[in-house]
Amino acid sequence: MATKHRRGRRGRRGGFSRPQIRIALIELIGCSARHSLSQGAARLTNQLTKRQYCRLTNFDYSKAGAYFVTICSKDRKCLFGDIIDFRPHLNDLGVLIAACWNDLPNKFPFVSLDHWIVMPNHVHGILWLGSRNDWNRPLWAIIAAFKARSTSESKKMGTLKISLWQRGFYDRVIRDDQDLLRIRQYIVDNPTQWALDPENPDSVGTR
Repeated sequence: MATKHRRGRRGRRGGFSRPQIRIALIELIGCSARHSLSQGAARLTNQLTKRQYCRLTNFDYSKAGAYFVTICSKDRKCLFGDIIDFRPHLNDLGVLIAACWNDLPNKFPFVSLDHWIVMPNHVHGILWLGSRNDWNRPLWAIIAAFKARSTSESKKMGTLKISLWQRGFYDRVIRDDQDLLRIRQYIVDNPTQWALDPENPDSVGTR
């Protein structure tokens, strides 16, 4: 299932050094380079792009488990870079977004990162919430903190003149290992499918 959440409280602020940002970018590229294409992930595309706009009823989003999230830029503008030769080429803002995502486990020690990628106008990522979530922080609070942190840091760059993020975010609760493997491959394949991606304002399907 895919659902959309509304934003919550703002997260803590702080700065990034250039080494932190570069390490995040290296990890992002390395994650995609270690995997090959899969027809299974392509078949999953339609399921993941047909997103619903309501939370799962009576589901505890602070519960330990894996969650697939998609966070879109405001009006789906391509603010973070481009896809060249089927690989993400991030600009400075995109590199900053990658660093903010990579820093989530430092902000929330019960959070672990699985596959993730920064695309020109959205972020895909798998988050694992552990059992040591003492404050019962739900998924939406973690994403709200990521949005707040990245917005704050981008303003310090002095280049952001518009809102950075679309309101809310999309999620999918990962139910089993097979679902996890398919979504991992979907993330890996995302750059190669950019020309057909519904999030791409210049995709074949939106012309």
